[in-house]
Amino acid sequence: MSQKPSTVIAVVGIDIGENSFHVVGHDARGAIVLRQKWSRGQVEARLANIPPCLIGMEACAGAVCTENPIPVDAVTESPKLAE
Repeated sequence: MSQKPSTVIAVVGIDIGENSFHVVGHDARGAIVLRQKWSRGQVEARLANIPPCLIGMEACAGAVCTENPIPVDAVTESPKLAE
């Protein structure tokens, strides 16, 4: 599944892999509207083309190797940890 046309992405979930990122986008109803595999080099450019939304990323020991692919100035809110 790629991205459905004319849908607004409300939430993006990113699973961080060693060489690629699996990305799933949901609309406001929770329906999947985006499901793609991005290479490490594509992350910043592709996120720049998505309207502002909530982004959830994996946070574990292996996630530190991402070398901060999202520029700090692109973040509008402080990160929140899921419990």
